Amino acid sequence: MPFFYRLQDNVGGSVTTTTSTSTSAEIVITTTTTSSTSTTAPPPSGNIVAFVGFNADGNDDFALVALTALPASTTIYITDNEWNGSPIGSGGAFNTGEGIAIWDSGISVISAGTVVAFTNMSTAGRGVSSGTLGGNTISISGNEEGIFAFEGTSTTNPTAILAAIANNGETINTFGSLAGTGLATNSTAVSIAGGIDTAQYVGPRTGSIGAAYLPLIANVGANWQSENTGANDGTNGIPPDLPFNLTPFTP
Repeated sequence: MPFFYRLQDNVGGSVTTTTSTSTSAEIVITTTTTSSTSTTAPPPSGNIVAFVGFNADGNDDFALVALTALPASTTIYITDNEWNGSPIGSGGAFNTGEGIAIWDSGISVISAGTVVAFTNMSTAGRGVSSGTLGGNTISISGNEEGIFAFEGTSTTNPTAILAAIANNGETINTFGSLAGTGLATNSTAVSIAGGIDTAQYVGPRTGSIGAAYLPLIANVGANWQSENTGANDGTNGIPPDLPFNLTPFTP
């Protein structure tokens, strides 16, 4: 039976980890433990999605993999605004002026390992391979850009930062700052250097379970393929091209 872990950041930096099993609609709590951890590098089981594709050319696209099963009608916000470096609940917030899309995962559970493609995100014809999109468009810069996926009660009130990707390292113009997000480059956030236009995860998709894939996904040097030319790198016939690889991640 699947195991689900819920991480709660407390003011003092304490994190409560709850292990559960689900047999039907009822959740049965089996154990609870409390440990101290850094707010910038929480246990990876707190991340339920990760970015596995990025395209700043053409009409702008990206892809996410669900690291755990997403319940029906899960709402995840996606933005290219920058984070201000403070913790959630203690002044942490995104700036404004860029796009925020609202993804509803749809009426069915999205199985763990499913890759979801978001396409034509800078246009009125934007689309998603599972579920539906609301909010507004996202125009992705090929020079310095960061994209976040987060949960919250609204577009301006995040409760958990789930994933992040940048195409020119961690700078004020990409992520803003990852401090206070619970994410860190090379472990839970994808940081690609060089102002890359198009990039895709090409590493293993079998042999790990859930968040155990995070170190592989964050290992850009070994497990990502990228391109940066004056052409449309997403459609020029040189990998990595669109469409994104939707092969599921499996144990």
